Amino acid sequence: MVQFIQDPTGRFPRRPYYEENELEAECDALIAAYYRQRGFEVPFLIPTDDLTKIIEAEGCVLDLYAELESHIDGRTDFRSQVETEILINRDLSRSKAYENRFRTTLTHELAHVKFHEPLFRSRASQLPLFSAPEETTASCHRDNIVGAGMGDWLEWQAGFASTAMLIPKSKAFQLLGTLQIGTPVGTTSPAGIYLIQMVQKSFQVSSEAARIRLSRLGLLVDDFTSYNKRLSGQL
Repeated sequence: MVQFIQDPTGRFPRRPYYEENELEAECDALIAAYYRQRGFEVPFLIPTDDLTKIIEAEGCVLDLYAELESHIDGRTDFRSQVETEILINRDLSRSKAYENRFRTTLTHELAHVKFHEPLFRSRASQLPLFSAPEETTASCHRDNIVGAGMGDWLEWQAGFASTAMLIPKSKAFQLLGTLQIGTPVGTTSPAGIYLIQMVQKSFQVSSEAARIRLSRLGLLVDDFTSYNKRLSGQL
């Protein structure tokens, strides 16, 4: 059962609090439910087309060719008594060169629906008819799709969930077992760079998404010297 605590940002009166393992479990369940209902096992790599179908299965209207400002990759509109609409910047949808970012944006917006829709809908129902649109939307700039700081809990949760859907923990460790790399490794070490590249290739994500996900799983360490000192009790 999700806990609700005071929202320090003032965006909502109270906000949901999740432990990381709870977010992991919710994301696994969401993806697994889609495939189970269709009689399939969850694939190692979730096809991009399936990501769009999962969003639509959640009851959302999906616009893959929205005319958004260049710095906004995606936006989710929550309106009272109207279907939630997810808009993806058409620049991402039209070019294969942006497919990794496109995939991450899809799951980021799906995370807003999964974890935050009740909050936005509740607020939408209490606002005047002609309220400012940003009061009932979650707009995601490309610099916070996966890497938002914990101070922005809304985007942090969506970013965490986005990479958890694309790179499930069990499958990340499954890949790690085939690579025979002892972890954790330094982010900029040859082994770390190779691990990031293999996760990027295997799960069709950006190098940034791969790096952040591996760091959150404890498989990458930015400051390896400090990490070793902590293990030896020197810090």
